[in-house]
Amino acid sequence: MKKNIISYFVFISFILLSSCIAEWDKSLETKTIDSEITESSEFFNKKNIDIDVSKYRNKLSIKMEIDLPYDFEFPVDTTYGYQLVNTYFYFNFLIDGKPIEADKFLLDNYKRSLINKDGTVSFRSSLKNINIKNKFKIDVPMYVFHNVKNGKQKIEIEIYQKHFQNTKTYNYETGIDDEPILVDDKKIWGKIEFEIDVPKIYLTEIYTGNIILRDDETFSPKGMDFSFRDGYPDIYWKLYFPCKSNRNNKSPYYKSAVEKYATSYSGKETVKLYHYEKKKNIKIGVYDKDDMSKDDVIGTWFGNIDDIRQESENYTELSFDNVESFKIKASKKDILVN
Repeated sequence: MKKNIISYFVFISFILLSSCIAEWDKSLETKTIDSEITESSEFFNKKNIDIDVSKYRNKLSIKMEIDLPYDFEFPVDTTYGYQLVNTYFYFNFLIDGKPIEADKFLLDNYKRSLINKDGTVSFRSSLKNINIKNKFKIDVPMYVFHNVKNGKQKIEIEIYQKHFQNTKTYNYETGIDDEPILVDDKKIWGKIEFEIDVPKIYLTEIYTGNIILRDDETFSPKGMDFSFRDGYPDIYWKLYFPCKSNRNNKSPYYKSAVEKYATSYSGKETVKLYHYEKKKNIKIGVYDKDDMSKDDVIGTWFGNIDDIRQESENYTELSFDNVESFKIKASKKDILVN
């Protein structure tokens, strides 16, 4: 019993130490980038707004802390008389005073962003209550700058909010949430400028064919989903980039459509993968979408882009976990795009 307790504490200590070392390594590699405010409204100043720009490997982070004065005048909802204290902040990226454009395919599939329909790089925060001191962060993968020449470049960010609102409230008469009340009022806006080193960015196109699940004595797709029928899964797949190992789930790059109630996935897709070096690791995950619980993992594969590159027109046929066949191939060569 005593041995087990000692082993447990040694294991926990090792996990904590490993985590601390990883965070320490990250802090050593994180580079703080000097920025300056070039244009601003009355309340966009160093007293009320603190902005920290940093870069970790090929990820740009913008941290923003807002602390408005006590006499800041929020608009009031004329129906109920409440102050409207919630707002979204927008971050538009510019170079030489013009919006930075990016491939609409890439922007549509970067789930944490709200991208302008014209294909310019623009991110939106979650809804923030700025009646209290509030801070938040947006992370920007450097591959969104694939139309910016590599090397040192001056980047501008236009930061602003454009309306105030309440949150959704439940309507007991209708039994549904009322839409939030919005008042257009752009009080907080400004521009910051900083210099970053834009990496060389390459484009590889990845083409996929059919996905077929195993159906044998070790695994059967029948009964995966709760159903009054045979319970076949709703299949979709994801591509993760960048990633270091098969355990990485924090960097989804592309998510496919869902094939309902199926034993195979018949969709054929082309994924434009923007990356930083000619050789990069990717992860592929095949899943069963569940509406009532966490999606089930059917199988995952981890490897290098070159592992699926073909000189001919043939697909590479991957087989992993409960996936019998995943047809996939990468374009013959990487193209430097910036």
